[in-house]
Amino acid sequence: WRLAEKRCANFGTCGLNGGETSGTSQINHLLLAQFQEGERLLQTGQCDRVRPVVDEIISLMTVPLVQGSLRYAYKIGEQPEERSQKNAAEGAIFTAAVLPLVHECNVAAAKTISDEMKFGLYDQGVFPDFAAVKAAFESTYDCLGITCADVGGLSDTGVAAACSKTSPWPDIAGYTPGSDVTKHANLDLDQQALVQALKGGTPNWELAEDWYAVGGYSLSGKAPNGLRTMKGFSTGAEGKMYNNCDGCPYKTFSVFYDYYEDFDYADKWVSAALDGTNMAFSSGRHGPNDFATLGDAARIEAVKKGTAYMNVWMYVIREFEDAIDDCTSCTGDNCNEFSLNGGSVHAWDEGVAFYAGSLEGPNVGGSSAGEMVYRLAEKRCANFGTCESGETGLSNVNKELLADFTAGEALLKKGLCHAVRPIVDRIIKQMTVPLVQGSLRYAYKVGESISGEAKVGTDRSQKNAAEGAVFTAAVLPLVHECNVAAAKTISDEMKFGLYDQGVFPDFAAVKAAFESTYDCLGITCADVGGLSDTGVAAACSKTSPWPDIAGYTPGSDVTKHANLDLDQQALVQALKGGTPNWELAEDWYAVGGYSLSGKAPNGLRTMKGFSTGAEGKMYNNCDGCPYKTFSVFYDYYEDFDYADKWVSAALDGTNMAFSSGRHGPNDFATLGDAARIEAVKKGTAYMNVWMYVIREFEDAIDDCTSCTGDNCNEFSLNGGSVHAWDEGVAFYAGSLEGASGSPSGKLVWRLAEKRCANFGTCGLNGGETSGTSQINHLLLAQFQEGERLLQTGQCDRVRPVVDEIISLMTVPLVQGSLRYAYKIGEQPEERSQKNAAEGAIFTAAVLP
Repeated sequence: WRLAEKRCANFGTCGLNGGETSGTSQINHLLLAQFQEGERLLQTGQCDRVRPVVDEIISLMTVPLVQGSLRYAYKIGEQPEERSQKNAAEGAIFTAAVLPLVHECNVAAAKTISDEMKFGLYDQGVFPDFAAVKAAFESTYDCLGITCADVGGLSDTGVAAACSKTSPWPDIAGYTPGSDVTKHANLDLDQQALVQALKGGTPNWELAEDWYAVGGYSLSGKAPNGLRTMKGFSTGAEGKMYNNCDGCPYKTFSVFYDYYEDFDYADKWVSAALDGTNMAFSSGRHGPNDFATLGDAARIEAVKKGTAYMNVWMYVIREFEDAIDDCTSCTGDNCNEFSLNGGSVHAWDEGVAFYAGSLEGPNVGGSSAGEMVYRLAEKRCANFGTCESGETGLSNVNKELLADFTAGEALLKKGLCHAVRPIVDRIIKQMTVPLVQGSLRYAYKVGESISGEAKVGTDRSQKNAAEGAVFTAAVLPLVHECNVAAAKTISDEMKFGLYDQGVFPDFAAVKAAFESTYDCLGITCADVGGLSDTGVAAACSKTSPWPDIAGYTPGSDVTKHANLDLDQQALVQALKGGTPNWELAEDWYAVGGYSLSGKAPNGLRTMKGFSTGAEGKMYNNCDGCPYKTFSVFYDYYEDFDYADKWVSAALDGTNMAFSSGRHGPNDFATLGDAARIEAVKKGTAYMNVWMYVIREFEDAIDDCTSCTGDNCNEFSLNGGSVHAWDEGVAFYAGSLEGASGSPSGKLVWRLAEKRCANFGTCGLNGGETSGTSQINHLLLAQFQEGERLLQTGQCDRVRPVVDEIISLMTVPLVQGSLRYAYKIGEQPEERSQKNAAEGAIFTAAVLP
């Protein structure tokens, strides 16, 4: 720690953002954040998420060793007045401490540093070549996971100044590659030549096919003729994306194969259009495509958009998937000088190169000459108002993608392989947006050019109908994976052949079908935008047909579940007044009334049933049984129905003890009404309901991982799991909280609100005594994240979300326990049977 502080003053890397020569070092600021994050993850058992934290810590801890090495190389090599055996020794030991890491990255660099800095040289009158030492270290920064800014400089200018890392290869639309992919980016020159061959009155099909199948501009040492081709992206897909890769079959390609039932679906489409022959996919879907009769306009669009948005689009994703494979299985020649995982960085760079191409040039925003998917995103943002400035500026899609391309590259350079998966998932979602926009644009052009409208006769054409058919072909498998009926609607309205029959798409139906899958596709109404400000072509405003729950928008109908808090409200009301109505309260607890359920024997779910049914639903008869949190409570109390034992005894006024003998006995026969009332109304909410909320989140994971048959429904890819998740939120908050929270609430959400006012934990960042509790702010974010992950079938990523939810839900119970321990223990004026009872029940709810 102290070394980092000393060196920051020498290298100008002090301060939270660096650049200062005093104050805490930026390295220690960053390390402190990582130390705290690692502690938090370990405390919540999120073991797998600690690895990237440790990796980042190691990179940061390396910086002061590099700085120490450079400082003494400079003193001995560049400052004669500082030459001494002591300073030479300091240089030797700093390099000894870091050389193995350098050697792992670059053998030659390590040798240079050692040859210049090792012991014995000073006594021979040999002093280090500082520039050589500095250059050697800098050649390994990417691999070490550090930057020029992390290390800083010993002077503002000259040989000891901070480095400014530049790539020897040209940027690609703002992205700086870590390897040479200029030959790969040149594939867009083949696409440009193909498009040119199809221009004019008589398309040169033979020349276009040559550019497609033989290529010319994109050199490749692996291809049989030394050239990579767009045709090869598809004809080689089975081996590269389905059968012969470490991560095979790749998820996105599998979705397309399952839909078309052809590994070379893209080539079948493009080749048939080039040859003017009829074709159908093996599945029979989105066809037939009778290119023999469709005419040149249709064939041209099928070719030039098929190559870019079917062949190349999928291969871009293949490269990102391959980067993860290379990262996790990096051995031998698969790793190279670019980074710890050079093969993976090179594959990643290839993905970006194919996405943008060489014609976009080096700058963010690219160039209108571009021919690949990057250019499509730019064109469509102007149509749909999804550029940075509405209809102008960089597309939001390319803005998001550039950030993800850069983030993925940085992670791969550090060897943080598993952290790249969510980035690839985000990239795929963003890359889907222009395909949806293209489909909608041409559905509108052909479907809405009705007699009497201004553009009749201009937009309704075979060319535009063909554009719609190929855009939908490029995205339909993803839609089908989310909603079979929606995919069928879109295909039935947009496929080839309809235009020639005088049948034009129902734009509203196509738009509604796409919009029904946005959640599942991982995109939003705002991502897609609209073709007009108002009317049928306006951007959608995604609303749920069901009411929000304290700010959460459910993906399924859980209004009946949320009504359980009305039973709780009625129970509390029955216990008010001078003479509690125990019988009525027990009826609301054990029989219910407001929360209808088709599964319950009497058609009503009950708070009692949450506990009496716990063994079967949380310990023995569930896919993930026994659930961890419930097991902890069972192990402590040794009763599956511990919550009901407590509440029922309090209602009946009978004595009870848990089978374990812990936290008791609880002699409700003698404790008095005040104690019994608190034991009931807080026991129901914070023992029965609290645990069942967690049960629903666990069940959502079970449903997601074992989603089959009726367990999946229309809400999403994993509807059963989304419904279970929504139920958890409904039981946590209840109906009385309304759409945005209300003091009328009776369940755990309201407890968090009350306690934040007592403990100063209200507000988004805590520290306040009013406003929404920080706990509920954080839980709402986790509820939304879990819903999103379940809607896209990312089951394994929901576990850490549930773990975090459980931790957050524990806070109000701890606060309640402390509040009443303080009232009874420290405030004589607050001592009462009621307050003592509240303390006993809060601790009962959290003690396990």
